[in-house]
Amino acid sequence: MCPALDGEGRCGIYTFRPLICRTYGMPLLHRRAVELVNPPIVDSCDLNFTETSLGDLSPEDAFEQTALLEVVETIDRDYCTDNDLPLRERIPITRILE
Repeated sequence: MCPALDGEGRCGIYTFRPLICRTYGMPLLHRRAVELVNPPIVDSCDLNFTETSLGDLSPEDAFEQTALLEVVETIDRDYCTDNDLPLRERIPITRILE
């Protein structure tokens, strides 16, 4: 568990926890472009799985990161297009929330 969470599971640093924080420590499922050639992989911090091998985890036991990243990429592209901003440029979150 993240040390910045309070007793009720709320972040003590950010009003809205970033995605990287929300998935901290969870096994993450990454899907590759050609699934039959490169099957999905599950990854996590080795310190979180000392008694269970990641290879023994089912993909259903992991957070599906690929699908979420596709949604975030679509939101980013639409935001940049609607606001006449260059694509793939990092924009500070404070600027977006203004």
